Amino acid sequence: MAQKVIIQSFKDTNMSTTLDTFPASIEIDREWTDYDESVDELLTLAQEIEESKRPGYTQDSPDVLANFKKAAEMAGTTPMQAWSIYFYKHVAAIMTYAKDPDIQQGEALDGRFADAINYLKLGFHMFREEEEEQEFNNQTKLPF
Repeated sequence: MAQKVIIQSFKDTNMSTTLDTFPASIEIDREWTDYDESVDELLTLAQEIEESKRPGYTQDSPDVLANFKKAAEMAGTTPMQAWSIYFYKHVAAIMTYAKDPDIQQGEALDGRFADAINYLKLGFHMFREEEEEQEFNNQTKLPF
């Protein structure tokens, strides 16, 4: 999508005398992807990945957190700790790319970003579930 971008200078704001050398505006023609389009693309990819992977991770359980709970049980950790390890895998891949874009990735980077969103959603759901469980436990404690 070709769009004309106009960059306004701060010339009229008297913020700095060095800006007097800049024109009032600069017109730049360039091709660019709109932020909202990028976000829509990423969220669509995240949804597609989530839908394709969910049956394998949940073993068709209605509990979307079943995989983390089972991994935690097997490793002797909490489900949140298990989740954090899975989440970290995607963050680490993104960070590796940020440090050195030439390092070959095992998965497409757009998929890593999409999966990071999915893991954040799962982690948030786990957090909420733990909060609700804690609230329920606090309400059911006997006063004596």
